Amino acid sequence: MKYFMYSIKWQRGLPHLHLLLWLMEKLRPNQIEEVISAEIPNPEADRELYNTVYQSMIQGPCPCGALSAVN
Repeated sequence: MKYFMYSIKWQRGLPHLHLLLWLMEKLRPNQIEEVISAEIPNPEADRELYNTVYQSMIQGPCPCGALSAVN
């Protein structure tokens, strides 16, 4: 990593991070999943963490009535 910049704010009661990284080397498209990922916690391993993430971070359908926010 060459440089970084970030800001933290609170959304829905939890900290939310915006992060911008300048890498020393360029990433190829097939490398993206190796570097960036997001996972829902295992409910069997930590039910409280799972519930917090599910209730706070996972959004429902588009409020306009569409089944998906991506059309």
